[in-house]
Amino acid sequence: MMKTKKKSGKRFLSWLLAAVMIITLMPATAFAEPPAESSGNTEPAVTSYCPEPEGDTDVSVGGYDSSPAAETKDTPTAEPVKDTPTEEPVKESPVADKTTEGAPVQEGAVENSTDEKITEDLKNEVSAAELAGLTAMFAAPVSLELYANKSYPIYVYGYFVNGKDKNDEDNILSGKDGLFGKDIKIQKDNKKVQTVKWNDYSIIGKPKSDYITFGKIENGTTVKPAKDAEKESISADVLEAMLTASLGDSTDMQNQYFSWKDVAIDDWDLHIARDATNYSDEDGKYTWHMDGKIHTYKIKYMADSTDVSKLAHVDKNTYYCGTYTIDTYKPNAPKGKQVGQ
Repeated sequence: MMKTKKKSGKRFLSWLLAAVMIITLMPATAFAEPPAESSGNTEPAVTSYCPEPEGDTDVSVGGYDSSPAAETKDTPTAEPVKDTPTEEPVKESPVADKTTEGAPVQEGAVENSTDEKITEDLKNEVSAAELAGLTAMFAAPVSLELYANKSYPIYVYGYFVNGKDKNDEDNILSGKDGLFGKDIKIQKDNKKVQTVKWNDYSIIGKPKSDYITFGKIENGTTVKPAKDAEKESISADVLEAMLTASLGDSTDMQNQYFSWKDVAIDDWDLHIARDATNYSDEDGKYTWHMDGKIHTYKIKYMADSTDVSKLAHVDKNTYYCGTYTIDTYKPNAPKGKQVGQ
């Protein structure tokens, strides 16, 4: 009798163990009750946990995503909370890998977020590359002449002419004639006669130049001075404004007697030259010169065909410019004047 009971007990334990094993191996959804549509409760009846398989491949079981965004390793069977709204998943959180395509997606998850993130990263990489290129460009030692028009000075000089020579060219008054030079005397606007001082002399005091210096226009032209540089076209109005702004009412450096205003606006010539007299920092360089010619004339008093200039106290060796008043108060004064060439 005892043997029968023992055999029955052993069989019972074997069946129980077999039933437990079968239940364990059955799909987890076999015991889940489908939610009633009229109840309004969308929570699953059974929450199951599936350990992550080898190979780091996420799988979906029973409507749940096993990716890191959905699984909680410390709590295999999370207790559902009723009437508590599900939090929106953070967009930056990892989402299911593309190997789970076709599996049910967890409610609220962002589809194709992996593709969107890749696209966004590529955009960021392109922007970074463009920024790096711009940074490299501006970091390189580039001449400022590429970004702005540089201005160059124009040095302003004057010289004197008296009519035409035998070649019908300007007869330039020069102090360089003779062994020790020649004095050139000029009277301007009835002022005292001035013996011209030139802007360059030799060590023995002989004039080496036929010019006087008025000054310079600091920002005169945007054309860089060079041997074959073409001069910039400057209108008469612009030139007069530049001269007024740069020189004002000043007189020449050597005599403090002549003015740039003694030059007719059409008698200025812009050209290239070497050096710039009175400006040693330009020695050996090509520079822009603006040379203006001052017209002079000779005065003669004639009585019929007789020259009586000496009686009228007119120096035949003096040149005149500007305004000259005819002396009509002398007893033997001539009736007019002639301009000698």
